[in-house]
Amino acid sequence: FFITFSFQYLALYSPVFHALFFSRFSERDKKEIPIEDVILDEFVELLNVVYPSHKPVSAENVEFLLELGDKFEIQFVIDECERFLMRSDEISIATKLLWADQYGLAKLHDVCIRTFKTPSDIKSLRNTEEFKSFSYVTKAALLEKILKLF
Repeated sequence: FFITFSFQYLALYSPVFHALFFSRFSERDKKEIPIEDVILDEFVELLNVVYPSHKPVSAENVEFLLELGDKFEIQFVIDECERFLMRSDEISIATKLLWADQYGLAKLHDVCIRTFKTPSDIKSLRNTEEFKSFSYVTKAALLEKILKLF
């Protein structure tokens, strides 16, 4: 499959693509550049979020947009995903905390921690699959929140 897009526009958003298109890589002079390890439909969705139409982030696309935004260092997409997650009730707090950990989403991390009102709210996280993958920083933040609630 081939996708036609403005490489200059994409390079504005992504240092990865900027380096690919404007540095001394051999791809610089090619008209077609294969992009490895990316699902076509997901890449098209990424382009739709970045392009001027700015397709909104949703519960259906947020996970792969975070992955692609991180892979191609597109901060705009990561920020849009973080804003969506901060206002969304469709994604669990456990998943939000996990993604905040994985992608360095400090604002989302803080919002999630602030949502806990009782120690039992936090203890219920221990039964989730996501809890096993939380960083020590997140686990420490949860412990600190428990201590503040007492």
